[in-house]
Amino acid sequence: MNVSQHFGLSRWLHMAMILMFSVVIFERSFVVAAGIFVNIVLAFLPSIIHKSTKKNLPWTLDLSVTLALFLHTTGITFDLYHDPQWWWWDELTHFLGSFIVGMIAFHLVFTMNFLGKVKMSIPMVGLFLFLTAMGIGGIWEIAESYSDMFLGTNTQISLQETIRDLQFDFLGAALISFVAMRYFFLNRSKNSKTV
Repeated sequence: MNVSQHFGLSRWLHMAMILMFSVVIFERSFVVAAGIFVNIVLAFLPSIIHKSTKKNLPWTLDLSVTLALFLHTTGITFDLYHDPQWWWWDELTHFLGSFIVGMIAFHLVFTMNFLGKVKMSIPMVGLFLFLTAMGIGGIWEIAESYSDMFLGTNTQISLQETIRDLQFDFLGAALISFVAMRYFFLNRSKNSKTV
């Protein structure tokens, strides 16, 4: 996929999220609409950052973040998280979400390493990415709990469901950690530099 195709796909996903926002506003589901609005703002952040700083995120990272937010928006708009026919939706979004959080952390570590601002061993890179992704997953589950308590939502069906969410967060975090350590190892081997 070339860069122009990426921007086209991202724009379509943005427009679809705005359309879903309109649907839930029309249905007067204001708590759901608030969640979708946050997703839309987060999806537009890379564009906002580019316009204000003239710096681009890698298109793969931008598209991955937009896709994850689109999938979450779709899930809450059409109540796929509670539909037994879509039992795998929650697992998919947790796996992708933690993987993408790890990708963002990887981009940060890689950039800081490239600029010489931080030096991390390969195992430390993996641990940092894993803990960052798992930490965000844990914060997400806490936020769901408070949302249920104070806003009357039904995001945490049971303790078993919460544990399953964290297990898929674990799998996504473990995979991105492995991929990043392998990337740093191969990059270090090619350049004979310490990461």
